[in-house]
Amino acid sequence: MVSTSTASIIGWGEAYATDDDPKAPLELAGEAIRETLDRAGVEKDEVEGFLTGWAPMADHRPRYNNIMSSHFNLTPSFSTTVTFHSAGVISMFKYAAMAVTMGIADPVLCVQSDAAASFDDPSGGMAGTDVDPVFEDPYGLVYPSAMALIARRQMAEFGVTREQMAEVAVAAREWGMDHPHATFGDAGPLTVQEVLDAPPVAEPLGLYDCVPWGPAGTGGAFLVTSTENAASYDFDGPRIDILGTGEYSTHEYVSARPSLRTAAVSAPDQLTHTGAQESSRRAYEQAGLGPDDVDVAEVTYLFSNIALLLLEDLGFCEKGQAGEFVENGGIAREGGELAFNTHGGDLTFGQPGVSLWMNTAVECLRQISGEPLGASVSDAEIGLVHGMGSTCACHSTVLLGREGRAR
Repeated sequence: MVSTSTASIIGWGEAYATDDDPKAPLELAGEAIRETLDRAGVEKDEVEGFLTGWAPMADHRPRYNNIMSSHFNLTPSFSTTVTFHSAGVISMFKYAAMAVTMGIADPVLCVQSDAAASFDDPSGGMAGTDVDPVFEDPYGLVYPSAMALIARRQMAEFGVTREQMAEVAVAAREWGMDHPHATFGDAGPLTVQEVLDAPPVAEPLGLYDCVPWGPAGTGGAFLVTSTENAASYDFDGPRIDILGTGEYSTHEYVSARPSLRTAAVSAPDQLTHTGAQESSRRAYEQAGLGPDDVDVAEVTYLFSNIALLLLEDLGFCEKGQAGEFVENGGIAREGGELAFNTHGGDLTFGQPGVSLWMNTAVECLRQISGEPLGASVSDAEIGLVHGMGSTCACHSTVLLGREGRAR
């Protein structure tokens, strides 16, 4: 494993569209890049590496890293898209760190933007995403129902209740109510009963258990350099060090989970153990840290029951105990044990498209830098970012730390 302990982030930026002021993905990316470079004190022609994730849902052109670098007159010597499902956006931390520590390129600019909610309603087409065209789609399986299969297994295997899943949505609303760009930020608090009474989507999941579309569009970027070179830049804000990274992929479609046969993730458990166990183990090991060292966790999950799985597999509670953990206020904004998705997470901040994963990453950078847009975590020094892709298929975990932190 390549150590990333000598890679640092010296700049980051965000951009937002609204219903009244729609913006295309390239415009959002440009705003985020400009803020990032200004914050880092880096000129555009100094950028040697350029990484993006999947092409935006609002702009499906292939080779989007080339499209974007051409549009902004960037001439990188190292560039690619990281298509580890949408979790590839989080994996950019790893590949940028590898590039700067191995002398391939320095600095490396990482960018993602999208504006799916500003264009044609993507919900219909998205329902069939990540479903096997031969063994699942002909039988009516869609993405939410694949996640519902996992929820049913959690209920059977661990005794998870609908009320416990609902607590995830309630906590997400608490955290996100002060964020100016959260989709449900101005919708007021949510109760468990309101979640239970909401229209069903895929039994046992209801409307508030599922990620909503929105904001109208977002963009985000961050700039990675070697820690040794960081001192040569006149950047604005604390240096954020990349302490550890980990990736793990177990399958593509839910019916092909390797644990149905045998797998390192778990045996014989089938749907209730994810590759986050392994991706986080690698990140913790590389950083020399553990779950108890994490001050803030920003995690993509898309559905309330998946948040429970990831809380367990990232080590924040024992396997099978996440339902009880959240029921007892473990991720509550007031008095909770873990600051979890401080911008409202998937269920309150929403999904503007693939840029959701970048928004999750930048939220962690904001909290560690002491520059939150909404809820604030006092004295946050160590942050965990986790990206999940597809039906719990691909996992990418990153541990970040503020310069001068106590270890």
